[in-house]
Amino acid sequence: RPSHFKYVKVCWFKMLKHTLRLQWNKEIQTSWNIAWEFMTYYMKQSLEDALLLYVPPDPVMVNFKVLLNHLDRINVADGSCFIDVWYGAYTGDNSSQSYAFNVDNGNGQGGDTNASDEQQNKAALPFGGVRCLNGLQTADMYRQNDDAYMRYFEEDETWYLRGNLIGEFGQQFDLRAYPFDTHQIDLTFALRVDDSVAMFNADRMNVRLIPYKRESMAGANWTVYDPRICAMEMSAIKGGSSSGRRYTQSKISIPIARKYSHHVYHEIIPLLLMQVLGFAIYFADLFPIAERMTFSLIVFLALCAFYNQSVKQLPSLPYMTVFDWWFYAACGLSLYHMIGLCVVHEFEDELNDNNLRRLSLYIALGGAILFVVCQIVFVLRAVYLVQQYPTKISEFKADNVALEAIAKNVLKAPTAFEIAA
Repeated sequence: RPSHFKYVKVCWFKMLKHTLRLQWNKEIQTSWNIAWEFMTYYMKQSLEDALLLYVPPDPVMVNFKVLLNHLDRINVADGSCFIDVWYGAYTGDNSSQSYAFNVDNGNGQGGDTNASDEQQNKAALPFGGVRCLNGLQTADMYRQNDDAYMRYFEEDETWYLRGNLIGEFGQQFDLRAYPFDTHQIDLTFALRVDDSVAMFNADRMNVRLIPYKRESMAGANWTVYDPRICAMEMSAIKGGSSSGRRYTQSKISIPIARKYSHHVYHEIIPLLLMQVLGFAIYFADLFPIAERMTFSLIVFLALCAFYNQSVKQLPSLPYMTVFDWWFYAACGLSLYHMIGLCVVHEFEDELNDNNLRRLSLYIALGGAILFVVCQIVFVLRAVYLVQQYPTKISEFKADNVALEAIAKNVLKAPTAFEIAA
């Protein structure tokens, strides 16, 4: 590749400067660069014509930008969500191919990249475009309808092609902290050609939210934080006709946090009220015991029915969530009431009414202490998880920054020494 001639250029430069002891200034340096361009051209022609060798061009460094427009229908059960993005890939130079879109004017000839939306009947990404790898079932408006919806953003001076990605994205969420959980939605994009033709430019990659849509980005259930480019790497294909080819990938991470207020008002507070309702058996008539036992059993069954209705949106999990622990503590308190009634019934023939009432009062006092202690523990746990929201988001960003530093060494063209090896 022509870029490999730069190693020869460095050697010639050192020879002329040190061996011949020439005094270099700006004019001489400029003349040397121009002369070297001519020498490179003829060296390339010699390799191709005289030696019958093909010198491939340098891979195009593609700048890639993603503008997140909307994120909705997040389903933690199967990892599916609806994502509406504007994405643009361009080479960053001043030529007619600087933008990623060559507009077809209907007769197969390329149109003007500055044409209006009405004139842009069809658009195509260079080098085959950009694809999403981790979408198990995704749909793209451009690929599906062959009718691109494009928009020009003045702040970026870039045409963006709108892509609608909807489906399962091949990831699982850790729901141990439900309903006070935070997650990352990952999108992996890759060029449709190998690194010999085009590569992502690690220094010119950007992803961000539309500012005025930040509050309503994910609806009433989730809060969306600033997305990041969290990984850039090369992937090699093994087997088949494309074996050995490497493709550049870019992994975009979108941190999200659940808005817990809905769950507090509609799940946790009703759960607390039903536990308080269970203490009504200690204010009813002491006899007969069976009626109080029936009331306590009804409260227990109501708790179970309420829990089953509340966790329908969750998948089958092999671990306990915060809400599960809260529910089982409520069930344990209800069972404590029923066991207390059995104890009172056991001493019904041995104690008089005053002693039985005193025993029932002690059991109620023990249940109240147990209830208060459990609620304090769970409330402190919930407050801790909520306070960890900024910490977790910052940890996501810290990991992403570390990966970005590594990415610049990963996404680079192979040197002449690597090719020789």
